[in-house]
Amino acid sequence: MTGPTTRPRPVFRLSLLALASAFLLHLAMGARHLPLPAIWQALTAYDPTNFEHRILWDLRLPRAIYAALAGSALAVG
Repeated sequence: MTGPTTRPRPVFRLSLLALASAFLLHLAMGARHLPLPAIWQALTAYDPTNFEHRILWDLRLPRAIYAALAGSALAVG
């Protein structure tokens, strides 16, 4: 006798999509709005003289990573 069939793949994909969207939204929003092309450029071709790149790498990216780690720890707990 088998139990009800579950489909974890669509739920998992939807969860990953929501996580990626929230992560990018967290990187874009702030006192100074950063457009998505600027975020992509800062992640792929970092220029330390560009103020937007410094905002992303020094302030927003570490905070977003810590938030994702804290959220995953709360989910496991």
